[in-house]
Amino acid sequence: MTHARTTIREWVAATLTGLPATGTRVHSSRVHRYAAHQLPALNVLTGREEAGEGGTRDSDYRELEVEIEALDKLTQGLDAALDQMALEIEGALVSATRPANVLAIAYERAEINIEGDADQPSGLMRIVYSVLYRVPPGHPVL
Repeated sequence: MTHARTTIREWVAATLTGLPATGTRVHSSRVHRYAAHQLPALNVLTGREEAGEGGTRDSDYRELEVEIEALDKLTQGLDAALDQMALEIEGALVSATRPANVLAIAYERAEINIEGDADQPSGLMRIVYSVLYRVPPGHPVL
């Protein structure tokens, strides 16, 4: 059996694979640094999870933060490239077919960091979504 967080993280990564800006450079829980030739890329992570309201005897509701890191290195237009990745990510997640027990996915926030100290400017945008899902009590499997 697979934990619901794993299933959700893998679903988001699969949904984002093949977007024009990043193609197949989509990872799930990657911890290693990216080389310049591996960019642009996306990395999907799961963060904070809380009990959702409205749980019953038959199901528990949970709210999970899914964080998508969009990374790139460019000498010009870095902020525009990150915005394009965000546009593609948001469009893909809004139109995607969700797993059966995923009730809703909602945009929460984005944080953008651009570094100019390295040999080539790099950018990291973290886009956070809230995913509401339900599971049987004590069995966090989708």
